[in-house]
Amino acid sequence: LVHYCDQLSSLHFRYCNLVSTTHNIDELLSPLSRVKRLSFTWTDFSEMAIGQLLSCLPSLTSVNFGANHNRIRTANDSALNALTQRCISITDLAVSLQQIEDESLCDVIAFYGNRLTQLSIRCEPTTITAIANCCTNITRLTLRAAGQRQNTHTLLHLLHRCHRLERMELEGWLIQDIPSVV
Repeated sequence: LVHYCDQLSSLHFRYCNLVSTTHNIDELLSPLSRVKRLSFTWTDFSEMAIGQLLSCLPSLTSVNFGANHNRIRTANDSALNALTQRCISITDLAVSLQQIEDESLCDVIAFYGNRLTQLSIRCEPTTITAIANCCTNITRLTLRAAGQRQNTHTLLHLLHRCHRLERMELEGWLIQDIPSVV
């Protein structure tokens, strides 16, 4: 089926469970090399499966890792790591994965840095600082509160550093955590 899809530019997985294969996956999925957009919604994957898939998608520019309940504890962190190793042209990134370490989010932010123009991410003070320090070309930003009070000063720092910001969404923030200048 994949061989008939050589013009495919967008790939969406919804409610799937991706598993690895011992077949020659590169040859099997080579027609997907033109895919620019990839999204996952309630899709679980093994570390090997996500690595295999991403290795066949070198032209990706946009990735949306939607929420999932992965049974493999480190698979979500490994997905971000595999993304940075195999897909260097990402400009639009959305991460809604649960069970993910803040350090993994900061690493992916630092890796893509000023290449990112759109970012949607769960925020901790460290991720906001990473965005402010690494992603000054960001134009669209969505920050989801992680269930704790946010630091107003880190958000102000971000606003001062990201001069190209055109649109910012603050989801789940308490009103007292939003600086008055916003």
